[in-house]
Amino acid sequence: MNNSLERGQTLYGFDRMAIYRTVVGYLADLLIVADRTGRFIWTEAANRCIPELRSKEELYEWIHPEDLTGLKRFFFSMETSYSPIDLTFRFRRMDGEWGWMEAVGIPQSYEEEEFVVMTLRDVTAQKQKEEELRRMAFHDPLTGLPNRRLFEEHLSQSIARAKRNGYLMAVFYLDIDNFKLINDGMGHEMGDLFLIAFAKRIVGCVREIDTFARLGGDEFTILLPIVDSVGSVEKVARRIMDAIKKGWNIAGARFNTTASIGIALYPSDGTDAEVLLRNVDKALYEVKSNGRNGFKFWL
Repeated sequence: MNNSLERGQTLYGFDRMAIYRTVVGYLADLLIVADRTGRFIWTEAANRCIPELRSKEELYEWIHPEDLTGLKRFFFSMETSYSPIDLTFRFRRMDGEWGWMEAVGIPQSYEEEEFVVMTLRDVTAQKQKEEELRRMAFHDPLTGLPNRRLFEEHLSQSIARAKRNGYLMAVFYLDIDNFKLINDGMGHEMGDLFLIAFAKRIVGCVREIDTFARLGGDEFTILLPIVDSVGSVEKVARRIMDAIKKGWNIAGARFNTTASIGIALYPSDGTDAEVLLRNVDKALYEVKSNGRNGFKFWL
C-alpha cells in the first residue's frame, strides 16, 4: 500500500516495517483492506490462530453457519452506507475450535480512491468471561440450576406469551420434606451432595422448555410455560413425586425422603407473576399443613 513501509527502510534507525507489524499486532489479529465491493486488496494476520484470508468468500468458509447472514450484511453495508460498521460473530479457529471475532470496518479514502480498513480481533476470552459472569448472576452455584432472578425473568416472559397466544401454563413450588434432618443430622456436605443429586433427578422429570430453578435452601420452583390440560400438569407432579420416593444413595448413605408441591395455574390462579407466586406459595403451605408428601392445586 505504502512503498515507504518496505523492509529495510528505517525511521530514526528502526526498521519501519517491523514497527508497522508491531502496531498491527496491537490493533488487530487480522487486518483487511477492501474496496467498496468487498474485494480484499490486502490482508495481514497477526494471530497464528487466524488464517490470512484472500477474499470475503474465503472468510465465509470460516464463519459459523448461524452468523453467516450477519457477516454478509456487514459487507453489503460497506457497499451501500459507507459508514463505520461493527459486528461480532463466531469463527472456526485454525485449531478447529469455535471462537468469537469482533470486526470493525472504517471507511477511508486515498488519492480519490475509496476503501475500507477492517480490523478483526479474537474476543473469545472476553466472551467466555461475559458468559461466566452471566452464569454466576443467573444460576445457583451449587446445583447449576437457574436461580430466583432467572426464574422470575422466565416467568414474566412466559406470562406475556401466554396472554398473547392463549396458553395454559403452570407454576410449581417444591419443598423437600424434613431436609433439615438430612442437612443437620448427616452433615452439611451430605446435604449439598443430596441437593445436587436431587436437582439432577428432577431435571429428568421435566421438558427442555420448562424451567426448574432453585430459590435457595431446599426450595425449588418449576415453570411449565405451555401445557395442554390440568391433567398434564398433574402427571408431571406425580412423576416428580415418584422419582423422589425411589430412595437415595449418596456417598454410601441410603435414605428416603418425600416432597411437598404447591401448584398454581395461569390464568385461573392469577394472570401476573405476583399473584401466581402468592397463590402457589399458599398451595404449598396447605400441603405442608396437612402432613406433607403430596401436591395440591391452589384452586
